[in-house]
Amino acid sequence: MCIRKFPYFHVTIIGYFNIMLYVNKFARFKYEVDDEYEAGMSLDGVQVKQIRAGKMNIKESVMRMDKSEVYIMHTGLITDKIKLLLNTKEIEKIEAALNEKKNQVFPLGIFTKGRLLKIKIGVGPAKKQYQKTEQQKRKDAKIQLGKDFKVKNF
Repeated sequence: MCIRKFPYFHVTIIGYFNIMLYVNKFARFKYEVDDEYEAGMSLDGVQVKQIRAGKMNIKESVMRMDKSEVYIMHTGLITDKIKLLLNTKEIEKIEAALNEKKNQVFPLGIFTKGRLLKIKIGVGPAKKQYQKTEQQKRKDAKIQLGKDFKVKNF
């Protein structure tokens, strides 16, 4: 698998045909990810052009379930409600996880698979405040260790 990052664009190439267009880093900070699912989106041509142009906002978007269907809302596109295409088994697993604990469904990122647009969604509970602070402390310590190592080896 080939991973390339381009410094001037917010695009990461994963593999040969998969290009990650949007990454929701805030979701990984705010929630614990128990399960990840890959879903298609029912879009028309205008929405696809808007997504490829970078006009979608998944950080503030919300996932809803209505009558065994999953929707993503508040994305900043023309039509505000986008239906996600999942198998019935996956929808049943998501419903069971939502009923089981205080789990939530949230978007993790949008990527292309060949010429199709896909969304990666996660299911999991929200993190507590002490978990977030511990995660931030670990991240800061890792950054400081890298800085110290650079200074010593210079």
